[in-house]
Amino acid sequence: MNTAPFSSRPAARARRSSMLAFAGRVFAAMAVAFSSWGSPDLPERDRALAAGRSNIPSHAPRFGRERALVAVVGYNAATEVTDYVVPYGILAASGVADVVAVATGEGPIRMSPALRFQAQATTSEFDERFPRGADYVIVPNVYAGAEDPVMLAWIRLQAALGATIVGICDGVPVLANAGLLEGRRATAHWKTIDGLERKHPETRWLRNQVAWRGGLEPGPRQRAVQARCRQPAYRARQQGDVLAPRGARARGAARRR
Repeated sequence: MNTAPFSSRPAARARRSSMLAFAGRVFAAMAVAFSSWGSPDLPERDRALAAGRSNIPSHAPRFGRERALVAVVGYNAATEVTDYVVPYGILAASGVADVVAVATGEGPIRMSPALRFQAQATTSEFDERFPRGADYVIVPNVYAGAEDPVMLAWIRLQAALGATIVGICDGVPVLANAGLLEGRRATAHWKTIDGLERKHPETRWLRNQVAWRGGLEPGPRQRAVQARCRQPAYRARQQGDVLAPRGARARGAARRR
């Protein structure tokens, strides 16, 4: 019987190395997300990016912490499961940061479309344990929680304490409703970006753009995504003008018969 620990096997070590590398990229992207889209000085930033330069700082340790402190916050009534569990799981397993699962209230977080997740701390308990705040706060899609007073107050507090606030997918409305995107650039889910633009006209909302920042070079898959986003048919779909492939409607009608 092989009694060696699972992590000592070559395949497991390779997986862990891959996970660490991926988590490093995710963590670097986190440092980018808010400051890159969130610069009020648009002309200077745009000129720098056009010249291939970036003034986005890498993570700098604060308060004598050996590793960055990351809070992934959820709304108890409803939170998107992938938006919450994926960043939490990757960063926690990688060991690149101290990650805390946070909820706005007591009890488990009801995930959508399924599962319940017991957080490690409420927002109040997190504040008691870390009065200086997190280094990064990840905000997933929290549905009606985007208007929740507890959620918005806590996000404003963490931002005031110097945390980088990262909106995942439709977690961006939380940032907008908290007032963190005023006078800044931002992007959001294609289904909700129009409504956000009407509600928050003081934010410059970006569409149909794929951004790679922080010195990360796009790989084959990323380059394929970039190429796809440049195609007219893809842009039309994002703008609501769906273009069906030639013959698709006829095939669909034949299947219905």
